[in-house]
Amino acid sequence: MNTLARWQIDSSQKLYFLLFLHNHPQLKGTGQELAEHAFLGDTPQTDRIIADLQQMGLLDREDNSYRLRETPEIKAELQALAYAFEQPLSRQRLLETVKHRGHFIQH
Repeated sequence: MNTLARWQIDSSQKLYFLLFLHNHPQLKGTGQELAEHAFLGDTPQTDRIIADLQQMGLLDREDNSYRLRETPEIKAELQALAYAFEQPLSRQRLLETVKHRGHFIQH
């Protein structure tokens, strides 16, 4: 749960997108291309998510393309987050935490 706070994961879309990139570490593309691959229809929202993740040091940008930064620390934390997301009860806690963080940030 500390990972969510440190990486400022404040929406289920951001969490989903980050886990999607973790599951496809070689994927590289523009914001629109990544949105299409991840089945996120709202490109402006994906652009905001990408900007947030890049600011947190989780994405690398090369020209107009982005990809997940693959440091051992990021890989380990994403692996732990992905494992937690696979477990139904911990997934529910993660989603509740993200929902609460998003509500707290908006108000």
